[in-house]
Amino acid sequence: MLKKSVVIRARKPVMKIDGTVYKNIVFVSFLVCGIIFGVMLSQKGNSDWNNFFCVLISNCLKERIDSSIFTNFIKTFIPIFLILLYDYTLGLCGIGEVFLYFTPISFGVYVGICISQYYDVFSLEGLVYWAIVNVPCYAIAAATLIKCCCCSMGMSSNIFKILLKNKHEANDISLKEYTIKYLIMVLPIALGSLLSAVCFKLFANLFSFI
Repeated sequence: MLKKSVVIRARKPVMKIDGTVYKNIVFVSFLVCGIIFGVMLSQKGNSDWNNFFCVLISNCLKERIDSSIFTNFIKTFIPIFLILLYDYTLGLCGIGEVFLYFTPISFGVYVGICISQYYDVFSLEGLVYWAIVNVPCYAIAAATLIKCCCCSMGMSSNIFKILLKNKHEANDISLKEYTIKYLIMVLPIALGSLLSAVCFKLFANLFSFI
């Protein structure tokens, strides 16, 4: 007699994406979309648009060359810090999660416009300047702000659940722990801003338009 063989087929494990990884992917996607949109918006600008940015960039570079490293550091650090403060505040709001998406996309639009305008005004030399002086700072800032958005989204979600009286679904994250995380995230932004200020002083003389 032939015995029937029984074959047991195991189900292939379904790959699950961690919540934090998923949030990072979403925020990075918004950042990239913002950069692309900023470049496209800049390329469609008329002569008045281009003249405005040409004067603005020239004035900023002139002011920067006349300033100390500390002053340049402060002028770079403060705007990014205010964005970080914006994310921190939204994390303390039950509906702040919705508005956190504006951080990566608006930051991306700003970067996209800047890159495009430096190229339009100063050609390839402008791109090299931006790569040396600004890219390291803004890359650090972008990574830090995405981390901030993830942190704030978790806090905002917990507050929202508590407001709906679903405390058992909320994670145990204290305000103190939340604030300490943000204080730590100020450090890379400060480092990036200082790096930008130092690089400007070191390499500004290499560019003909400065």
